[in-house]
Amino acid sequence: MTAPRTMLGELTLRMMASLGEAGVIAATGKTIDALRKASNPNEGRRLGVDDLVRLAAACEVRGHGHDLVETIVALVRAEAAAMGGPVPLRAVGPDAHLRRIGAELGDVNRAVDEATADGRLTGAERRKICDELGDVIRVATAMRAELERDLAPRRA
Repeated sequence: MTAPRTMLGELTLRMMASLGEAGVIAATGKTIDALRKASNPNEGRRLGVDDLVRLAAACEVRGHGHDLVETIVALVRAEAAAMGGPVPLRAVGPDAHLRRIGAELGDVNRAVDEATADGRLTGAERRKICDELGDVIRVATAMRAELERDLAPRRA
């Protein structure tokens, strides 16, 4: 399982890629390069919550997925477990993940339909389908991680 802080970094990179340079600047007032430098984990830096929320909001406005809430829930759970605490009450359950997987599969179907409408499949269309499949895999992975976490023995 990916460490939660790594999950947050990966999420941030996906949101920035989804928005592109112009979208990131419009959302945060900063370039992608500036945000990457400001959040370099190798130098102990983390992106501020304001920028994360602005990136997620911009993704939301554009209809792009972002998984920010699920990632933050995973961070809270990991910290609570590290402190020896119980697993917090389920904020996102399997039913929510299943609904999200269904929605993401719908996005895959739409991408395939659009891509194959003219009988040809371009590189950009292949990329779009791969990106949509990646979203399905990320949601399914989050669901599996949550279920596995619930199976883990609890500390006394």
